[in-house]
Amino acid sequence: MRIFTKNHRVLNFAGLLAGFGLGQGSLFVVQTWLLATDHVTFLGHFSFIFTMVILAYQAIDLGGLVILARRVAADEESSAHDLSTFYWSFSLVRFIIALLLAVAAACWWVGDPMGFSSSYTGAATLGLIVFSLNPGGLLDGYNKSGWSGATWALPFVASAIALPFCPELRPGQAGFILGGALSVGAIFAVVGQYVILHRHGARPLWRRPNSLAMRATGREALLYMIGWLPGQLYFRGQIALAMALLGPVPTALIVYAKQVVMSSTRFLYFARRIEYPNLVKQLADGQRLVYKILTIQRISLYMGVVGMLGLAGFGIALHFAFPGQLKGAGLIIALFAPIVLTASVNATFMQACYAMKRTGDSAWTAILIATAGLALQAILTPFFGMAGIALAEGLCQLGGAGLIVLVLSERIRFAQGSKRAQKAHTD
Repeated sequence: MRIFTKNHRVLNFAGLLAGFGLGQGSLFVVQTWLLATDHVTFLGHFSFIFTMVILAYQAIDLGGLVILARRVAADEESSAHDLSTFYWSFSLVRFIIALLLAVAAACWWVGDPMGFSSSYTGAATLGLIVFSLNPGGLLDGYNKSGWSGATWALPFVASAIALPFCPELRPGQAGFILGGALSVGAIFAVVGQYVILHRHGARPLWRRPNSLAMRATGREALLYMIGWLPGQLYFRGQIALAMALLGPVPTALIVYAKQVVMSSTRFLYFARRIEYPNLVKQLADGQRLVYKILTIQRISLYMGVVGMLGLAGFGIALHFAFPGQLKGAGLIIALFAPIVLTASVNATFMQACYAMKRTGDSAWTAILIATAGLALQAILTPFFGMAGIALAEGLCQLGGAGLIVLVLSERIRFAQGSKRAQKAHTD
C-alpha cells in the first residue's frame, strides 16, 4: 500500500472548502429561498428532521475521522493487514449500530406511513447503513482530507436539488423524496471514497473482523462519542430553553441563525482536520504543550477571527437589506458571530485531547461545558434575551478550553514524574 507522505495542505483545504460550498452552501441557499417565499412551516419541519438525521449520520461514524486518521498517522510502519483488520472491525461495530437504528426507523415509518418526519427518516436509513462503512478517516490519515470533505458534500447537494420540488407535496411524499435523496447522496459519497483510496493504492483489503479489535475500537468510539455528543445535544437543549423562555417566533429565528454560525465553524473544522496528522506526531513528546497546540492549529484560530468579523458584517447587512423574517434573522446572526471564535478556541484544545489519546478527558470536559452552558443560559436569558444565549455559550467554551489546558498539563506532569521515579528506583 502506498502511503501519502507529501503535505498537500492547500489542496486539502481547497477540497474541503469546495465540498462545503457545494454541499451545505447549496442547501443554505435553498433554505433561504424557502424562508423568503413564506414556506416557513415547511422549512421548520424539514430543518428539524434534517438536523436530527444528519446528527445520526455524523454519529454513526463513531469518530472514525479521528480514530482511523490517528491510527494511520501514528502507526505508519504497521502492516496493511493490521490496518485493514482494524478498519473492518471498527466498521462492523458501526454497521451493527446502523442496523439497529434502521429497524427503529422502519417501525416508526410503518406506524406513521403518511407523516413527513417518519417517511423522511425511513427513506434516509438506507444511506445511514451504507455510510456506516465510510473510509473517510483513512483518507484524512493519508493527508487526503480534501477528498473526504468533497464527497461528504453529496448528501447535501442531493437534498438541495430535491428540496424546491417538495413544499406543495403531501407530507408523506415530500418526506420520502427528501429522505431518499439524502440516502442516494450518502451512497455515492461512500462509493467515491473507496474509489479514491483504490486509485491511490490504499483501499483497505478485506480482513475478517475479530472480537478483540471490535471491543478495543468500540471502547475508543464510546469515549469519543461521550465527548462529541454533548455539544450536539447542547444545540437541541438551547432550542428547548429558547422555546420555553422566549416563545416560538424568536426560537425559529435562532435556529436559522445558529445554522449559519455552525456552517461557518465548519471552515475551522476543515483546517483542524488538515493539521491533525501533524498534531498527533508533534504532541507525542508532551513538551511545550500549549505552544504546539496553538502554533500547529493557528490557521483555524486566524480563521476564527476572520469568521467572527465576516459573519457579524453579513448579519448586519442582512438586517438592513431585507424585510420580514430575514431582517430579524440578520440581527441574530450578528449577535451570535463571536461564537465562531470561541468555538475555534475550544475545539483547538479539544482536538489536542484526541491527538494525545486523552479522549476521556475531552469527554467529561464536553459534558461539563454543555451542562454549565445550559444552566447559565437559563439564568441569563430572562434578563438579556437572545444575547443571554450567545453570552452563555461563549463564556462556557472559553472556560472549557482553559480547563483542558490545566488537565492536559497535569496529566503530562504526572506521567513525567512517574517516569523519573521509576528510573530513580531502577538506578
